[in-house]
Amino acid sequence: MLHFKVYFAHSGHLCENCIHAVRITHASGTRHFCRALFAADPVEIGQPVLACNKFHHACAPSLGDMQEIAWEIEAKDGKPVGFKPPDRNKKP
Repeated sequence: MLHFKVYFAHSGHLCENCIHAVRITHASGTRHFCRALFAADPVEIGQPVLACNKFHHACAPSLGDMQEIAWEIEAKDGKPVGFKPPDRNKKP
């Protein structure tokens, strides 16, 4: 079962900045469509969206991009420092 939540706004449109949005502008206005709904074709969004659990800002870097530019920091003794991936074998 697919869970998808959308809350509608009274002003503005979250879809304006979303990577999943398809925007069509014509003489009478702009129509917004969403590709994140996993439908065969993009679904038209008729009302301005306030919050969406599939929102991804179009200007935000991907995780791969952030990992590519991240610095690897080592202590003087050669041991790695900083954030570590979670230990999957450790019991909570």
